[in-house]
Formats: sequence, C-alpha cells, structure tokens
Amino acid sequence: MAGFPVAGEAYAGRYTVVRELGHGRAGTVYEAHDPVLDRPVALTVVVPSLADRGGYQDRFAREAAALARIRSRHVVGIHEYGEHDGTVYAVTQFFPDGDLERWLEHRGPLDRADALRLVAEVCQGLADAHDVGVVHGDVRPEAVLLWQQPDGLVPYLRDLGVVGGNEQHLAPDGAMVGTPAWMPPERHFGHPADERGDVYGAGCLLWATLTGRAPYAGTDFQTVNAHINDPVPQLPGDDAVDERINAVLAAAMAKSPEDRTTSASELRVRLLHVLHELQRSTQGAEADDEPRSQRLLHWALACVVLAVAIGVVALALS
Repeated sequence: MAGFPVAGEAYAGRYTVVRELGHGRAGTVYEAHDPVLDRPVALTVVVPSLADRGGYQDRFAREAAALARIRSRHVVGIHEYGEHDGTVYAVTQFFPDGDLERWLEHRGPLDRADALRLVAEVCQGLADAHDVGVVHGDVRPEAVLLWQQPDGLVPYLRDLGVVGGNEQHLAPDGAMVGTPAWMPPERHFGHPADERGDVYGAGCLLWATLTGRAPYAGTDFQTVNAHINDPVPQLPGDDAVDERINAVLAAAMAKSPEDRTTSASELRVRLLHVLHELQRSTQGAEADDEPRSQRLLHWALACVVLAVAIGVVALALS
C-alpha cells in the first residue's frame, strides 16, 4: 500500500529512514542511511496521491534526469531515482547543516564578505545548470543547502529541474511552480521561468544574506505587488562598497528582464569584483594602522632617549 515511510523503516529495499527533514506540496524529505555504501542520504518521497495524477511522475522523472546532467560543485548531486510501492522517490546528497533559510533565521545575516562569496558560488551553480539547459525557477534561501567548512559555508542548490524555456511550470494541482515571495515580476504575470528569472532570484538571495529577510514583506498580495511595482531595496550604507552592492542589487533585480544582469555568470563576476574591492579596502585600513602604531612607538622611544639625555646633562652639571 502506498504511503510515507517512518523512522526505522526500510524503503525501496535499501534505505533505512532516520528522520523526517521537511515536507511540502510535492512530497516529504527524509534523512536516510544507505547501508550498501554506509553513508547518509536525503530521500525525497513524492506525495502518493500526486504520483498517480497524469504527468506528475513524468515531470518528476524529467527533473531527476535534469539534475543528473548537471556537473557542479554547487548543485546537489543525485544518486538514484525510482518508484516504490506506488510512490516516486529520489536519493540525493545529504547536508547536515541545513539550508540557508534556517541559518538566517537562527543566526542572522552574514557579513558582507561572506554574503558576497556565498551568493557568487550560488551563481556558479546556476550558471552550470543553465549551461545544460536547466532552469531553477525557484531560487530562495530554502533551496540553498549548506556545508559548514573551516573557511566558511559552502552552498549547494537543490530543487532544480525546470527544463528549457517552454514548460508551463505548473504543479499537478494547477498552481504555478515557485515561491511568490521570491519570484520575479514576470512570473506573477504567468511568464515561464528562465535564466533571467534565476538572476532575479539570486539578487533576492543577496539581499536576504545581507539583511536576514526577504526583499519585500506583507501579505501575499502586498508581496507580489511589491515585486512588480516597488523600488529595488537598497542598503542604507554610504561607503563605496555598499554603493557597489546596491548597484549589483539594482541590476540583478530590475523589474524588466531586459534591464537585468544578463546571466548568472555575469552576476557572479560582479559579485567577485565587489568582494575583491571590499578585501582591498579592509587590507588598506589595516595597512594604514601599522605605520601609525610604528610612529607612536618611535615617538615613545624618542621621548625615552630625550629623557635619558636630559638626565645625563643634569648629572654632568651638578
């Protein structure tokens, strides 16, 4: 009988379910253990009722095949796809450090350097997907899994698989695939997802990593209206780096796709340029501090020498 597995249960004859990680309209994601290769994996099981609806299994299969085509160090790798007991499932890499949405919720925004680097790496993953004809279509913090390393967070995109530019991008229940709070303006008018929409999503992601919140807030209607009509949000800082970041945000989140940064690759380059500028300014400030400290030391030594000299002269005259 079709149904969701529970903790401790074997699934598809191989995977032992450890715990549920989350669920949504499409299905439920679990942490599972692969005893053959002795490794943890992420197991996504499609909602059984949806798996029986026309076209959904085909779409899920296309997404799995699309994910398998992508070769990127910033895209979640797929291990297996199949059907079991009336359900459809996919097995992918497992990341114990969770996703960016939870990271921002519990730890707050990243500093500017970490935010610029992380979103640049997300853009690399998007560019790698676009190179093989795969559009993400729903770039948001929840879709960015994290691997915490000694030198920082490494992002991995999940939920890819909207193939090409001519799909209708509709779920089996007729709803548009995507998250309204992070969707570009044209998607709210029913236009299909494309690479330029992913660039917009990456711009929203940059804003979220820098501020800890989505670019627009309010009710669903207010949020959608803001994506369509409100100005692109800007950082309040007035230093050169903040101005450069604001320019990147304005170009990536332009309301019209024709006015946007042209590709994820270009956005990555722009982010790295700002990151290098930030690093140079930080190094310059540190370099300015060093001569000042040396001057203070020289001044202090001169005072000591002068005091000793005065003492020697005073002794000679006494």
